[in-house]
Amino acid sequence: MPASRRYSFFVATCLAALAAVAFAVLFAACQRAPGAQGKQDGVERQTSGAEREAPDATTSEPDANASRTVPGVGAPAFAGRIAFASVDGAIRSVLPDGKDPIVVASPDPGSAGGRFGGAYTWPVWSPDGSALLLSRVVEEDGRRLQASLVKASASGNETPSLIYRDDPGSFGIGTGVPHYAVWSPDSSRVALIAGGGSGLMTIFVDPSLRLAPDAFVGGEAMFLAWSADSRHLLVHHGDSLRLVEFDEQGGRSGGSQGVGGGSFDYLAPQFEPAGDRFVYVEAEGGRSLVKLGWVGEAETRALAESAGQIAFRLSPDGRMVAFLEGEDQRVFQRLVVVDTATGDRNVLLSRPMHSFWWSPDGTKIAVASLADGGLDALAWSVVDLATRQEIDLGVNVPTAEFQFMQTFFDQYAHSHAIWSPDSRAIVVFGAMPGSPGDGQDADTDAPDPGAYAWVLDATGHRPPARVGAGYIGAWSPR
Repeated sequence: MPASRRYSFFVATCLAALAAVAFAVLFAACQRAPGAQGKQDGVERQTSGAEREAPDATTSEPDANASRTVPGVGAPAFAGRIAFASVDGAIRSVLPDGKDPIVVASPDPGSAGGRFGGAYTWPVWSPDGSALLLSRVVEEDGRRLQASLVKASASGNETPSLIYRDDPGSFGIGTGVPHYAVWSPDSSRVALIAGGGSGLMTIFVDPSLRLAPDAFVGGEAMFLAWSADSRHLLVHHGDSLRLVEFDEQGGRSGGSQGVGGGSFDYLAPQFEPAGDRFVYVEAEGGRSLVKLGWVGEAETRALAESAGQIAFRLSPDGRMVAFLEGEDQRVFQRLVVVDTATGDRNVLLSRPMHSFWWSPDGTKIAVASLADGGLDALAWSVVDLATRQEIDLGVNVPTAEFQFMQTFFDQYAHSHAIWSPDSRAIVVFGAMPGSPGDGQDADTDAPDPGAYAWVLDATGHRPPARVGAGYIGAWSPR
C-alpha cells in the first residue's frame, strides 16, 4: 500500500478509534478465548520445500501433534524467543520450536458472568531482550475500557509495572492497536504514540519512572526513529520532519529542529545503525527524493528518486537502502536496492508487494507479496542478495493486527522483528492454508483457526511450523 493510501488509512483508523463503540469492538479480539514463477528482474524464484511437503488442506487431516505446538521431530534450533499476544489475553513467549513456554503477563480471568477481565497485547522486546512493553486494557466502572502501557520482565516472574496510563476518554490509535511504543537503543526511554482527547500524541516515557511523561506533539499521524546513541529522535508529523534532542539524564533538550522541505510520500524516517546520518524523503518538483542527512548539518545528499510513494529501510550495516515504490493506489510495484555510497540502483523485484524486512545479517530480504486471489493473503518469500535466488515460503492469511503491522512495516521494523536473530527464519501470524497444523480440529488450543504464530524456515526446506495460538508478536533481539 503506497504511502498516500497508507497515510489516509492511518488517519482514518485513528479518527475511528476515537469512538467508544469502536474501541469496544477494537478489544473484542482480546476476548477470543472462551505457484512457482520464472526469473524476473535478475531474481531466480524457486518453489520451497514447504510447498512440496505441505499436505493439501482439502484432502488431508490436520496433524494432531501440531495442534498445540510445532512437530518436534527434527525441528531446527533457531535462535531467540518469540513473544506473542495469546488468544486468552495473556502475553506468552516460546522457543522457536514452540517449547519452554513462559507466561510473561496474564490478565484477570474475569467472571462466570462474562465480565471482561482485561487483556495484554502488542509486546515490544527491549533491545537487550530482558523486558517487554505491553499494552494493557481493562474494564473500569463496569463499562469503560482503559488502556495503559506496562513493562514486564521477559522471565515472567514479576508483576508488570505501570509506566503510562492513557488519558480518560482516549481510545487507542487504530483498530486493534492501543499504542505504538519503541524503546531507545539504550533502553533508557520510550517514545510512545497514544490516543488523546483531541487525536494522537507522541509522549516520551521513562520506563524507570524517574522522569514524568513528556508530551511532545499531537494531532496528525506521526512516525518515529531513534538514533543509535539514543540522544536524538526523528518525528515525521504530517508532512514535516523534526529532530528532537535528549540530554544525558534522558530529558528533552529544549525544542526541536525542522529537517528538509517536507513530504507526505513516506511514513517512517530512519537513522543509520551507527553514527549520526539519517534517511528521509523530501518532495521536490513533483518527485520524491530519498535523502541522506546529518545531525547538526545543513548538508544533504540525494540517494534515489521516485515518481510515486516510497517505504524504505536501511540495511543493518547501513551500506544499502531498500525501498518499495509504485504509482498504483493499491499496492507497491517495485522493490529497489540502492548503494548508499555509490548511488547504484538495482530493481530487485517487480510485482505487487506489501512489505519487506531485512534479515539481521543483511544478506536476505523477506518479502510479503500479494497472493493470488486478492489483498487478504500474503505470499511470503526470501531473496538472497548474493545469489539473487528467491525462495517461496508459503501463503499467509494474516490476522488483522499482523496485517496492520505489514501496512506500516517501515515503522514497525523499528520496534518489532519478524526475523530470528540468527537470520534463519521469520515468524508470521494468522493462518497458513495447506500447512501441517492449519485449521481447527478437536485438539485445537484456539477457537479462532486463523490466529496462530508460525515459524517459516528461510531456506524453505521445512514446512511452516505452528508454535502457539496468538495474533501478534515479535522475535527477541537475541
